Amino acid sequence: MNVRDIILTDVISAFSVALSTNERKEMRRRQMYGLTYALSGEIVYRQDKRTWISDSRHLLLLPKGQTYSLQCTEGGLFPVVNFDIASEQACPHILVLPITTDSGLSVLFQRLEAQAKSSGAKRLEKLSLLYQVLSQTIRQPGNNGVCRRIDIAALINLILSRQLRPAGNGG
Repeated sequence: MNVRDIILTDVISAFSVALSTNERKEMRRRQMYGLTYALSGEIVYRQDKRTWISDSRHLLLLPKGQTYSLQCTEGGLFPVVNFDIASEQACPHILVLPITTDSGLSVLFQRLEAQAKSSGAKRLEKLSLLYQVLSQTIRQPGNNGVCRRIDIAALINLILSRQLRPAGNGG
């Protein structure tokens, strides 16, 4: 799935979830698409023997109709936006959009959450804010907008490569 091709039809809800370390949850047949990341903390998602990390550097697209589990490995605050799209694009697994800098994402999530909770919430305003979140994410350096899976081995290699960079290279 390419994020650039998503046509949003509705923002159903937006909220932040505070989770404690080692807290676990299971989602069965998710009713809508979701977009989440960590303002603080870390969650490990598992689906079909695959693993994904949700933290401040990985925004996750949670697929509609799929089942997965999660475990909070570091307590924190996790914004979630639930939404629908125009066509039922095949999305059988969790997808990852790397983010290198916050670039205002946290502010956009806060505005979206406030708008979703507002009694006079306007559909187009919510859709506009979610498109802004997706647009900010696509514009991240090195991100071509194509969601991809990241497994633990790839994540470990990424972490090690950043730890081995000489000081002063932004690592």
